[in-house]
Amino acid sequence: MKTQKITMNEQQLEQVAESLRATLSNSLTPCLTDEEFVEYTMALLSHDDTRRIRDHLASCEECAEEANRLVEGASAWQGKQGEQRLTALRQKIESQWTLATPPALEEPQSFIAKMREELRRFLESVSYDLGFATSAHGGAPPQPLDRASANESFSLFIKEDKERNVVIRIAALAPELEEPITIRLSAGEAWRKEAVLARIDDDQIGAEVMIPFAERKNLPEGTKLFATVV
Repeated sequence: MKTQKITMNEQQLEQVAESLRATLSNSLTPCLTDEEFVEYTMALLSHDDTRRIRDHLASCEECAEEANRLVEGASAWQGKQGEQRLTALRQKIESQWTLATPPALEEPQSFIAKMREELRRFLESVSYDLGFATSAHGGAPPQPLDRASANESFSLFIKEDKERNVVIRIAALAPELEEPITIRLSAGEAWRKEAVLARIDDDQIGAEVMIPFAERKNLPEGTKLFATVV
């Protein structure tokens, strides 16, 4: 095979050398990072960085294909139609986030608030027939009432004593009492009284209230006694 000699002047030799240096430089340059791909696609790079990446893409087929794919994908979000797609996507994400976000948890009730509510329900589920007229005229006194809540946390005891006074005892399990609990007792519109549950022992609070015979004898026949939490 015959070797052909090529004669070049100094300027041509410099151009060939520059081309070789660029080729070697591009072949030694590492492939683009994900961040560089995104910034190049979105035109966020400086002039020098943009030129450097273009030179690399000219010699790296793999990076060039990835850059073209990203550019084509980015074009779907440009222009009026792109803005409409972005708006629809944003609304979809927001609606999914609303559905996926659990509601704010309510602050748990304090021990005293929960106890007050349970005691109120217990007391309001009980009424006592005082039987004033019969007892006041020497008839049989009403039967005592001895009631406890299902979990035995509260108790209510009502009875008529020998002097025909009505004695009411209320008790509740409460190892720790943060604030007082007031009970309101009523017998129609004519008689009302409030009592504060006080410490009985380490585990219980309670109160005892009496309806004197002098007061109960004036109440209408069939009047019932009710209790609630204030």
